[in-house]
Amino acid sequence: MSEKTRRARALTAGAGVAVAALALAGCTTTAAPDSGSSTGGTITIATTNAFTSFNGDTPEANLDTNGMVGYLTGVSGGLGLGGFQRLDKDFSVLENTDFGTYEKVSDDPLTVKYTINEGLTWSDGEPINADDMLVNWAINSGYYNDAVLDPSSGEVTNGGTQYFSLAGSTAGLDTTSFPRSATTTCR
Repeated sequence: MSEKTRRARALTAGAGVAVAALALAGCTTTAAPDSGSSTGGTITIATTNAFTSFNGDTPEANLDTNGMVGYLTGVSGGLGLGGFQRLDKDFSVLENTDFGTYEKVSDDPLTVKYTINEGLTWSDGEPINADDMLVNWAINSGYYNDAVLDPSSGEVTNGGTQYFSLAGSTAGLDTTSFPRSATTTCR
């Protein structure tokens, strides 16, 4: 290849880089000066999936978008109302005392007492109580499920019953004992 041809190619490549840089510079934005906090307004977020359900805890609705909407509206997790813990803006786990409290009672065996705040209700006005927590535990621990599932298909292989289908695993909670008390404790 001649020196003239190499120089022409280098100039062409350089011009291409310059054009690309100019085009990309036109796509950037300038940060607005920080004027403190503001209220109101609209935020637009582009996502991969469409919103399909407020219950992202099921396999059919376990989409990133459903989880984001649930997190932003405070209806994700636990009993569908946020539960005993929440995340802050830095994703640190904080107690959600708007829902209730929990305290470790014993280390051996590990025993935790949960107290639901008085006055919490479902959308139909029914109070949230210990029965709801017990069902939530049964679902998430797989306590009543006696089916063996094929790992590749998720289909029942031994004729047992899978009462609840989770968008996740029961690992960990499946090693806990049946709760000793299902009495309602409210503050």
